Amino acid sequence: MALEGWGEEIRRARRMKQYTQRGLADLVGVSQVTISDWELETAWPTKLAELCRELDITEDALHAYRQTQDEVEAKILGHKKLTRAEKDALLMFYRALLRGHPGYRTTA
Repeated sequence: MALEGWGEEIRRARRMKQYTQRGLADLVGVSQVTISDWELETAWPTKLAELCRELDITEDALHAYRQTQDEVEAKILGHKKLTRAEKDALLMFYRALLRGHPGYRTTA
């Protein structure tokens, strides 16, 4: 199973509907850059209800991805035996896994 974040879920649902980022942006009432930011997880969707309605996904599904990510990141940050540099490196690696960067995406 691939590791995915909420941004990847938005991208997957958008592609299933055969929307471009621009097309989805027009339907939701935001810019194409905003859709890109949501898919890259650099910003949480400000128009979550509209986005979920257009993509036929639930808000709960996106929140579940986000909650899981927050829990993992909290465990990394709370680890007593790691230095700050090690924690930062782990967070960068974990976020890269979730975003599916080339060379980092794994499947089980």
